[in-house]
Amino acid sequence: MLTGDASTEIEQEMIDQYDVEAEILKLGHHGASTSTSRAWAQQVDAEVGILSYGSNHYGHPDETVVNRMRNFGAELYSTCDTGTITVTTDGQSFDVNGSPFDGTDNCGTDGNQNDGSTDTVNVNTADAETLQSIDGVGPSIAGYIIDYRNANGPFQSIEELDNVKYIGATTLDKMKPYITL
Repeated sequence: MLTGDASTEIEQEMIDQYDVEAEILKLGHHGASTSTSRAWAQQVDAEVGILSYGSNHYGHPDETVVNRMRNFGAELYSTCDTGTITVTTDGQSFDVNGSPFDGTDNCGTDGNQNDGSTDTVNVNTADAETLQSIDGVGPSIAGYIIDYRNANGPFQSIEELDNVKYIGATTLDKMKPYITL
């Protein structure tokens, strides 16, 4: 199953509408805490979880997400460790090329704080592509930010972003180090 940058809210909508069980799950948003909720991990019940990330200052993958997937029995693989990960199947069984992720990597992740290597993004002027450079913001949320901005004018405070569809307190906290007005 591939969920892209689906938030935990979108995951819940999928759980409510579909049978989401899958043998293989590419963890959402590079293993960030904004995706792969406990409910999602439980319902998908994956045998294998694939983490796609490289060197980053966002702290991807999130340790809680990694532990959550392991607690539900998934064997994890990381593109940081293995590079390209290929899954082959004959329709009955599958094989994953690569070594299982042991929880350490050489990608230089350094936590969830802006270390100055990335400029902040002005949420009042940024286009959709630029907004997606903010931790927690994928194509859908970028569109919702622009829609809100177009309907209501410029954001008057960072906290006003909490009014944007699918941005809750957790997502906003992740975004704060990377945004400005």
